[in-house]
Amino acid sequence: MQLKRCDREFIEELYNEINLYKICDIFDSKSKTYKEVKFIYFNLGINPYLEPFKNKILNGYSILGVSDYEKSYVFDNKYNSKENRAIEIGKTINLDLNVLTYLKNIVTNRKLEDEQNFIDYLKYIKESNYNLNMSISLLERISKPIDLKVWSDYVLSFVKYETLENITKDSLKNDEILPEAKYIWAKEILDSSEYMDEKFDQFYVVACILSKAFILKTQRIDSKYKFLELLNYSLNELNIYLDFELYLMYKYLQNDESVGRTFAKIQGISNRILENIKNTAWDILHIRLVEEQIIDDLKKGKVIFHYIGTKDIGLQKIININPLKIIGFLDDQKIIVREYNFKEEIQCKEIDEMLEKHINRDNIGDVNYKEKFEKISNEIDKMI
Repeated sequence: MQLKRCDREFIEELYNEINLYKICDIFDSKSKTYKEVKFIYFNLGINPYLEPFKNKILNGYSILGVSDYEKSYVFDNKYNSKENRAIEIGKTINLDLNVLTYLKNIVTNRKLEDEQNFIDYLKYIKESNYNLNMSISLLERISKPIDLKVWSDYVLSFVKYETLENITKDSLKNDEILPEAKYIWAKEILDSSEYMDEKFDQFYVVACILSKAFILKTQRIDSKYKFLELLNYSLNELNIYLDFELYLMYKYLQNDESVGRTFAKIQGISNRILENIKNTAWDILHIRLVEEQIIDDLKKGKVIFHYIGTKDIGLQKIININPLKIIGFLDDQKIIVREYNFKEEIQCKEIDEMLEKHINRDNIGDVNYKEKFEKISNEIDKMI
């Protein structure tokens, strides 16, 4: 859904102001025209109440949010923004597949390098009262063939970790039977994959954009024109504008060192290139899905900061490469604004014209993103 011009102007006015009190005035005066507006605004200076919500990396294992949560303020058009009010804030960590694999290996008594550091990480998460989530990893898992018994071990290990109060090597490996209610919960997690098909469109979109960027990267043309071609593909063939993904792809096409580790496996032709593209697309998608969780919670009246738990350095590198500035919603419209934009780094009239045309274009109907990915995958197969 495209934002109306007045909505865009409201968001831009908030974004361009740096004084907290003036931001409050803008929000209070303009948000009243909507039925419901809730924003989390980041990077407004340290909020002393939010010190426990800082990002952390412990011995290589991350607890990283998609912005600096300790620098955030919550805006709600039901309240005067300058008045102090108590807000209950929660925190949830989304464990990636690598972390869940390490956890499964410990619970099933398999050897794990760096075992004590990992157990210390698990212990810190529990003692710091993070809620646990594996829904993103569940989505990634059901996109790939995996034995049901193996995946059951993943889920049961997660449920056991969530159930334990005291985290030690022995307690994790203990064969003590879980309460019946926990087995029922594990079964619900396994069964939930049947209801996640609608999320795959987001994966195929990211995989398409990444595949197109890979193809363009192999061509001997100026990087500016590579990006223009990528933007044209995104807007006119996929009919979608994804600012975060396009910002990353711009960095990738520029051979920017800041994303070198993230895209290390897709720098040249190989027999595994399509698999590497899909794996990298899942890494990128972690960030977008975490942002959606924040908005969904806001719509339910909850302020919950979501984090990604991973040891993957490539993923860690991009979680905060373009942090959130504003996230929330105007009535039924999701709002996600970031600190940076590729338009600030590559300024040309062609980009402005393409984006303006996309904003003003009538809806052209649904796009089958799975078919689009199959089509562009065939192009890469021919290159191999």
